Amino acid sequence: MSISTDSYTAVAEQARQATERSVEGFRNAAQVFANQFEAVALPTVDLTEPVARYFEYVQKAVDVNRDLATKWAELVSNLSGSAREQAEKVSGIVRNQTDTVADLTVKQAQKAEQAAKEQAEKVEQVKRDQAEEAEEAERAQAREAKRV
Repeated sequence: MSISTDSYTAVAEQARQATERSVEGFRNAAQVFANQFEAVALPTVDLTEPVARYFEYVQKAVDVNRDLATKWAELVSNLSGSAREQAEKVSGIVRNQTDTVADLTVKQAQKAEQAAKEQAEKVEQVKRDQAEEAEEAERAQAREAKRV
């Protein structure tokens, strides 16, 4: 591999690692939030607006998850009058959905890394092909000069 392939691969790997760290932070925050349902009766909380603002700054890859998070936030805000049993059900849903979102985001980052590696390999192959063509042209020119 050449320097350009290594740099493309390194950038893709850093992006994947950053995504995984972000997902882990989101997962941990959701876990702490979900655990609070079991310990405390929830007051009326409207999280729809903060979730909408948050997703304005998230990468395009996460946009697919916007509706899921908005619905989750609406469920949380409607829990104030619900019984403890309903809160436990919602925390299970939140955990499952958070894991699903995290897994999908990590898979998307892995696909992007793979695509970057493949593109870098294609660039390297083109360079090798061009070098071979140049060598072949030189050999043909030398044969022609020798023949003359």
